[in-house]
Parts: sequence; structure tokens; C-alpha cells
Amino acid sequence: MAGTHLPTVINSFANQPLGFVSAAEGFVFLSAFLVGSIYTPLLSQRGPACVRERLWKRARTLYRYHLLLFVFTVVAAVARWSGSRALHEYLLVLFRHPVAAVAGSPLFLYPVPLVD
Repeated sequence: MAGTHLPTVINSFANQPLGFVSAAEGFVFLSAFLVGSIYTPLLSQRGPACVRERLWKRARTLYRYHLLLFVFTVVAAVARWSGSRALHEYLLVLFRHPVAAVAGSPLFLYPVPLVD
């Protein structure tokens, strides 16, 4: 999924690998299927409040990992190391104003690509 969002050669292989079904549509379907499979039994056993709490916790965890691990470390390091002009331009805001980008991105105040 991440390969379709980055301006690299991987994008041409990862974008719509199954004809008319894009990677985004496949990801949304797979996510919804897994959430339904995992949380339906929990819903019948413990009720909607428990499921709601767990879903919000999961969303926060995924958001935190995406933000901290992927965008601000892996992609930025690859952009610096590889010298890729496309990746560097993609994260130009992060390289020019790192403190403001890291502090403002979780609140959507400072638009860094892959977080907006």
C-alpha cells in the first residue's frame, strides 16, 4: 500500500495490480472484512461500547505508527540516503522546517505529504 503513495518505480507495479481494482479499494475492502471478522463476535459478547473503545484505540495506534515510524523516519531517511529528487521534494516541508512539521502534522496544521 505504501508503494502506491511514493513517487518511485514501485508505484507502477503496485498501482491497480488487479485490473480495475485499485490498491486503495482492495485495502479498504480487506480492512473492513478483517474488522468485521474480528469485532463481530466481540460485539455480541461485550456490546457496542467495548467495540467502539477498541476501534478508537486501534485507530490511534495505527495513526501513531504511520506518523512516527513511516513518514518521519523511513521515508525521510530513504529520501536523504538515495538522493531521490522526487522523494526530497515530496518531503521538502519536513526537511526545511522539521520541528514545525513534526509538531504540526498530527494536528493537520502543517501539511506534510503522506499525513494529509
